[in-house]
Amino acid sequence: MVILSEFVASSSSSSPTYDHKYDVFLSFRGVDTRFNFTNHLHRALVEANLSTFLDDEEIQTGEFLKPELENAIKASRASIIVLSQNYASSTWCLEELVLILEQKRDSNQIVIPIFYHVEPADVRKQQRSFGEAMEKHKHKMESESNVKEKGRLGEKIEIWKNALKQVSNLKGKDAKGRFESELIEEIVNDIHIRLGAPTTLPQFVGMERHVERITSWLTDGSSLTADILTIWGMGGIGKTYLANYAYELHRRDYTSSFVGDISRRCAGKYLGLLDIENALARKKVLLVLDDVDSLDQLDALLGNKGFHPGSKIIITTKDMSLIESYPSDGYEEVSRKLARYCDGHPLALEVLGKSLHKRDVPYWEECIKGLKKEPLSGIEKAKRALMMSFDSLSSDNDKEFFNIKWTNELMMHSMIQEMGRDLVRQESPNKPWERSRLWCHEESFKVLKQRKGTENILGITLDMKMLDKKNLRGSFELKTESFGLMDNLKLLQLNYVQLNGSFDKFPEELRWLCMHGFPLKSIPLDLPMENLVALDMSYSKIESFDMSKDKQLLGSLKILDLSFCEQLHSVGGFSELLALERLILRSCINLTDVCESVGQCVELVHIDLSYCCKLKKVPISIGKLKKVKTLLLDGCDFHESQIEPLSSDSKFFVISLPISLRMLSLANSNLGNESFPADFSRLGMLEELCLDNNPIVSMPSCVRSLPRLEKLSMIYCDKMISIEHPPRTLRELHIYSNIQNSKTLTRKIKFDPEMSPLNLLSQYRCVRTLVPRYSPSLGVFGQYNFDPEMSPLIFDKAWIIFPQSSLEIDGMVKIQPMESVEEKLLHSLGWINPEFTKEMLLETHDIHTGSDKSQTQLYYEFGIFSTIYEGEEMPSWIKCRSKVSSILFTIPSSPNNLRGLNFCCVDMVPPKLPYIKIINITTNHTWIYEPYIDFVSGDYCFSLLSHWMFGPNEMKAGDHIIITVEQGHYNHGLQAKECGISFVYDEDEKNDEEEDVLDYYKSWNYIIGRDLSPFQLTTGEYVLNNDGFLNYLSHNNKCYHRYFDYGAWYEEAGRVAFKKAFKAFFPKEV
Repeated sequence: MVILSEFVASSSSSSPTYDHKYDVFLSFRGVDTRFNFTNHLHRALVEANLSTFLDDEEIQTGEFLKPELENAIKASRASIIVLSQNYASSTWCLEELVLILEQKRDSNQIVIPIFYHVEPADVRKQQRSFGEAMEKHKHKMESESNVKEKGRLGEKIEIWKNALKQVSNLKGKDAKGRFESELIEEIVNDIHIRLGAPTTLPQFVGMERHVERITSWLTDGSSLTADILTIWGMGGIGKTYLANYAYELHRRDYTSSFVGDISRRCAGKYLGLLDIENALARKKVLLVLDDVDSLDQLDALLGNKGFHPGSKIIITTKDMSLIESYPSDGYEEVSRKLARYCDGHPLALEVLGKSLHKRDVPYWEECIKGLKKEPLSGIEKAKRALMMSFDSLSSDNDKEFFNIKWTNELMMHSMIQEMGRDLVRQESPNKPWERSRLWCHEESFKVLKQRKGTENILGITLDMKMLDKKNLRGSFELKTESFGLMDNLKLLQLNYVQLNGSFDKFPEELRWLCMHGFPLKSIPLDLPMENLVALDMSYSKIESFDMSKDKQLLGSLKILDLSFCEQLHSVGGFSELLALERLILRSCINLTDVCESVGQCVELVHIDLSYCCKLKKVPISIGKLKKVKTLLLDGCDFHESQIEPLSSDSKFFVISLPISLRMLSLANSNLGNESFPADFSRLGMLEELCLDNNPIVSMPSCVRSLPRLEKLSMIYCDKMISIEHPPRTLRELHIYSNIQNSKTLTRKIKFDPEMSPLNLLSQYRCVRTLVPRYSPSLGVFGQYNFDPEMSPLIFDKAWIIFPQSSLEIDGMVKIQPMESVEEKLLHSLGWINPEFTKEMLLETHDIHTGSDKSQTQLYYEFGIFSTIYEGEEMPSWIKCRSKVSSILFTIPSSPNNLRGLNFCCVDMVPPKLPYIKIINITTNHTWIYEPYIDFVSGDYCFSLLSHWMFGPNEMKAGDHIIITVEQGHYNHGLQAKECGISFVYDEDEKNDEEEDVLDYYKSWNYIIGRDLSPFQLTTGEYVLNNDGFLNYLSHNNKCYHRYFDYGAWYEEAGRVAFKKAFKAFFPKEV
């Protein structure tokens, strides 16, 4: 039988072989369409919940398909072939085409050709670029000397020609003369229709009822949470088939993922949870977890995930206990006792609870008795609970606790660490030399000084700079003989230790040796290093390092760190370091030579030569290394040092860089624009480029040739005036400066108009760090130009008010000093005689420089102009006023069209300005706005004046309006002293000059009256706050409900109750 169990969120072992792993296979020529059409098409298919295979390898060589490509084609229900100009020049593309057409013939695979700016006739007849490509293949065949190979190539060419003819005759899509967005939408819809959905129910007795129940549950959209449904039953009964059918039937209504055979996929040491977690997205999802067999898996997969409301999760399992939503009878009391003992400590409860899972009640009682033997503090209770859980592990498992392997980053809860140290202390409470590890510097020093080391010791740390020498007597020098009996020592840290004696008795089993401040000029020849994996001799006095001369054996060494060795002048002998993965020579200021033998270290992934100021050259041989991912050349002044500027032989420099690089840093290297090569395309895998603190005036043109660049940093490039068309793949752009002469610069940024909208949307981080937090003493003009068709950038207010400065992000926000604003613009806003705002200084605050006075500024975003000024004076032309923080009114009749609404509130309190909420009760539209202006300081009151470009489409005569001022999180409970409104109408005689002033602002896309859909909260409700809207999305609908919880009275006010509410609220003031 199959049991369905349904919960609200707070399989078989023999899973079936699925015929199709992918909905769509994309065949394309990377050099033509990878970063434009194909990228956009792939994204649209994925967003439409179509499982799509896209080969991510940029360089494809040879005539035979990779096995994974062949398997992907065969496992796809449909193929889309993007026939572009250079498609036929790739033998891989032609081989894909042949296999796709075979699948069409043998398996009825759906095939849709896209003629991307090529003529179908050219494909059919092999003309123009297709003819040229086939001629090149023919020439290669004719130049082949091997007769057998020549014949094989000739047969291949005929097969390719026939395939091109076949595909040109298929019904496809022509991209010529069409908007790509429309074409892509048409393709996605076509695929959806042609793929369809499963129409037949597997023939299992009794399944119809279960399917009906699941379908009803999946189509119920009333839930405000994520719901979970569990399918439980014995193996082979059909749980997986049932879940898979429901998934296939409804997955197109969700962002969906089917994760099959969890128990097998999670059998590895890391439980495969990272792979599975990537399948979860912050959208309404349909997630199927097949064959879950442990609480650990469920906890990791679902425990702390923020599923979007309306998401559905289906779990199949053979374990009945996983569908129990409450403890079994008899466990309630012992559970409460255990929780009380742990004082609610989360880690202790989690670890101890898991160790007691599936144990009987008597076992729980004995555990609680053991915990209560001694009166302990809260922390000690938690530690004892952790220890009891540890004691329940098998002997094999508890050894794993002591051998956590090093990865890129190791993190451990401090309480777990302290528990581990307690365990080690218990090994020998009064004799530290008999313990397995010594980390207390005083204990380590005494053991070594008294030569009491034993074979029990596996690791010692001693840093003389951390040693409290006041309580120690005698000499601080140590003898190498102290290590004679430590045969099992594997980890040794001796920082700034003076050692005397021969090193021939040093432990031979050492894996990690750290000797900061090593006093000798070279590494002793008798130091055993055969088994070393990591050698760290930073801050040492060694003058040279060459293992080939010293005949040292370092075949296991993976990490060599000689950073900050100021007397080091040469490094060589890399032929003896064939396993080396990380070479760190940072800040070796007298290093002049790195031996070319470094090219023999084929396992190198990280090279740090930063701030090696006297380095004569970067080793050419590193360009041949195939695994290097990170190269740091910061501070290697290419002009002051003997290294020739890059531009002297740009091609030579690029060739000397590994093509495998993911990260390249050239910060602080005195590089101007003329120093860079014209092309960086050889670095096709580069994802991160750092050019910080260089005298470049614009983004080097070679950056545009990097096809995978995601992060570009140009911090403190103080001469920077423009960034034009950074790579379309960019996700993060970091740029800011803080110099006195920056006020003379103009800053412009312009993105490629064909950049993917989703990429641009994700670049809120880019703009967030791009816009600087300036010192109030600086004056800077900045202008950032974006393509008017692009999606909106969501950015953080990463700057403050600063004097005599202007900033413009085209189409997003514009800031300028009030004294520089044209009178005709202010007149168009209905701001009469606003000189008082121009003359006042505003006290602002910067976290770096403190408080300062600055002039008031005019801000524009979302179709809203705003400014703040010091004082409680409300403009005299604002007649309709309220003595509280809200105002209700009706739009009066007028012969002229409404052009805008002015709103002013006074007596605001620093540091955070208020949120403004405007509700048109009549039309049920709401605008929530937080002015762009950031933190202000001082003990004075402030006033906010704003103009909203509402037109007749947003407000018309007779509409009932309420405006509320909310101080928000920072000033919760404080109220504005007074607020008021005035209306601005079109004049009887239009002044064309004034109209032109506002036309520019009205042309922006994301303003009131145009497209605010990216900032829509619910139907008719908009959050006009660039970073606040992002916070709202990331906090699961909690942010603005916290700031605007006014109750539902105004939602129900309506036309009938409006007059009554109005009189009750403001009987005299209005």
